[in-house]
Amino acid sequence: MNPIAMFLLLPSLAFGQSVFKCQGENGVTVFSQRPCADDPAKVEQVDTSRSLKTGSGGSVESQSEFAQLNSVRRNCDNRIASINSRYNAQRGRIGGEIARLEAEASRANNNLAGATWEAGLRQQIAGLMAERGALASAEAQELAAVRAECQEAISSKESEIEAARKARESKQEPEPQQVEGEPEKN
Repeated sequence: MNPIAMFLLLPSLAFGQSVFKCQGENGVTVFSQRPCADDPAKVEQVDTSRSLKTGSGGSVESQSEFAQLNSVRRNCDNRIASINSRYNAQRGRIGGEIARLEAEASRANNNLAGATWEAGLRQQIAGLMAERGALASAEAQELAAVRAECQEAISSKESEIEAARKARESKQEPEPQQVEGEPEKN
């Protein structure tokens, strides 16, 4: 890297950059270097000064909590990916059956028997298309339910982490010192 470019980059590294926290699509928490929502009320600027002071990204407790939150998020991502994979496989199966039936229908003879056979194939295709529509509806409902559960789990974990952080901060506040000769305050 160009030494001049490194020199210009040093101030931003030394002082850290702003990090913004927003609710993204599907209610997922998103962190970004730029404000990630048009409405300023929906954007929270994250204080990164503690991580800069410790040099390690925060206390062991903070890192553990971050790992726990990421574990909840990964679990949610895995559940959603599993649902998508399962439904994609079913859609692929249905699409393959429709393509096979369409190919067969194109070979129908141009007579009464061929027309009857083609009508039967078209009924099967219509049934598969209806199944595909029902599948899409079921997938949407299942994904919505899992996303709601995940959002609740993430919010719950974030609240738990925030409560633990506040408890740690309140323990770190120095207690008032009693001066010799003064009576104790109750």
